[in-house]
Amino acid sequence: MGSPVRAPPPAPRLLGGGLDVARRVLDPRLPVRPGWFRIPLSTNIVEVNAVLGGVVSVLPGSLAAGVRGGALEVHVLDIDDFDTRSLEAEERRVLRLFGAPVAAPRHTGGHRGHN
Repeated sequence: MGSPVRAPPPAPRLLGGGLDVARRVLDPRLPVRPGWFRIPLSTNIVEVNAVLGGVVSVLPGSLAAGVRGGALEVHVLDIDDFDTRSLEAEERRVLRLFGAPVAAPRHTGGHRGHN
């Protein structure tokens, strides 16, 4: 038998992120800067991108709106706190879950998506 398929580990920042979102909502100044990002995807496998969108939507402060033109469209609560490196790491985990080839990280410096 082959090795069992292991689900990606839960993001360790879920609890901290949830508390941060709650703090922002309860703060009278409402410290948010919402915005949209288009994050280039490394695969066009529909199932992989659907699972990745679900993972992104579970992370506090972000919501995947869909895939268009080879990029994941993500709405974020605060554009200053959004880091594409964490999304790329999640994408690599999902690719491994499906047994798809995983390329080396494509991150080249900045931490922002394309908005």
